Amino acid sequence: MTNKEVIESIYNNDEKVIASLYHKYRSHFISWALVDYNISSDDSKDLFQEVMIVLVMKIQNKKIIEISTTLKTFIFGIGKQLIRNSFKLKYNRESRQQQFYQLSELSDDNAQIDKGYGLVALELSNMKTPCRYIIQAYYLENLSLKEIALSLGYKSDKSVKVQKYRCLKTLKDEIFKIKVK
Repeated sequence: MTNKEVIESIYNNDEKVIASLYHKYRSHFISWALVDYNISSDDSKDLFQEVMIVLVMKIQNKKIIEISTTLKTFIFGIGKQLIRNSFKLKYNRESRQQQFYQLSELSDDNAQIDKGYGLVALELSNMKTPCRYIIQAYYLENLSLKEIALSLGYKSDKSVKVQKYRCLKTLKDEIFKIKVK
């Protein structure tokens, strides 16, 4: 079957063709993800499931009308992109959480740390709505700047980034005022 015929069959929701592709590439994809990206077997299986969903959805939404490579290369390319995105998201979440908790540079004494987090939480709760929402959404809920911009009705994620910077500066200033007292 040619790529064009496969695309046409998937577009027409031919379950036999979709199942055939699924079974043909699944085990090799899982092995590849395990070896090349050190992804667990279960995560590799989930990832392949996602790849197939993306492939079928894009074809049925006419975002893919032609494939100039082999289907295997195309499927693995989608997988590679999903892996990179998941690594990027994981890294961004971890680094954002780490940045948030570094706001209060207190000693390693647990009581002092708890007091510092409490201070950050208290000052955060005293902030006005857009600032409080932006900081909580970005650092605690791990929402992207675009998602925050959409929820607040901002025109762009750059506006949210500038506002987040101002809000963090205000939060830091308030915390340091209290610590100096």
